[in-house]
Amino acid sequence: MIASAVVSFFSVWLLSHYLSAQTKRRMVGYMGFYDLALHGFIMYAFWGTENMIQAEAAACMFSISFRMAKYLYGYERKIIPGEDPEKPYTGVVRYWKLLTEGQWQRFAGRLT
Repeated sequence: MIASAVVSFFSVWLLSHYLSAQTKRRMVGYMGFYDLALHGFIMYAFWGTENMIQAEAAACMFSISFRMAKYLYGYERKIIPGEDPEKPYTGVVRYWKLLTEGQWQRFAGRLT
């Protein structure tokens, strides 16, 4: 079972090499949302099957590898230029400003 999880992880890892470095950095920048979506989908898709533990193990390895990439190579996030750190935008206003006025900012990792 663990061997099949490792094979599943490496197959997705090899597929991720087709993504550009910028796309990977942006995915890693929003890792919390990505984790919720990934594990939620796996729970929904494999609930009640014998492959659920294998799929969860592969997803955990994928999440750990993305977190390691975030630490080593950095990440990108959208920021609102000119936002006051003392009084940041909140709620819907913040998300609207991120969509309309947001700019990508790169944060360096340990190796970059």
